[in-house]
Amino acid sequence: MGKENNIVYNNYRELIKHIIDMTDYKIALIPHVIQSFNDDLKVLTDLYNEFKDTNRILLIEDCNCMELKGYIARCKMFVGARTHSTIASYSSCVPTLAVGYSVKSKGIAKDIFGDYDKYVIPVESLKTNKDLTNGFIWLNNNYDKIKNYLEEFMPNYIKKSYRLGEVVNEVLRSKK
Repeated sequence: MGKENNIVYNNYRELIKHIIDMTDYKIALIPHVIQSFNDDLKVLTDLYNEFKDTNRILLIEDCNCMELKGYIARCKMFVGARTHSTIASYSSCVPTLAVGYSVKSKGIAKDIFGDYDKYVIPVESLKTNKDLTNGFIWLNNNYDKIKNYLEEFMPNYIKKSYRLGEVVNEVLRSKK
């Protein structure tokens, strides 16, 4: 299916148009998976080329996970489809809108916020080219509340995740 018929691509295109037309934000396109059969950089390059003349869009090249998290952590807000990229943004206290391809995105958002509504847009729920833009508008309008919540919530959440790792290691050691 071509880009013109791709609801996901068209939603990202409309979101970029909205950000450029309605805000003064800059946009960083950050690839997360670069494989021969699954390459974020290809589609992000297409989007970049459509909007590069605005001088408000940047395409990040492939780099290691620590560098990617650094780029994500410097974002004001993050819209992403890759689970590890949204985890990087949540853990950096960046208000995030997840484009969900699996139940994982819903579960992570529900674990953090108590609900995934408004924090996750399941791909299968994209019906118009403006659905992602509408989610972004909600995120932007609620930015302060979400940012403050993440800054309060995430330190203990991260500590709990480390403790869970310790418990798993203890269980594995006891099975030897």
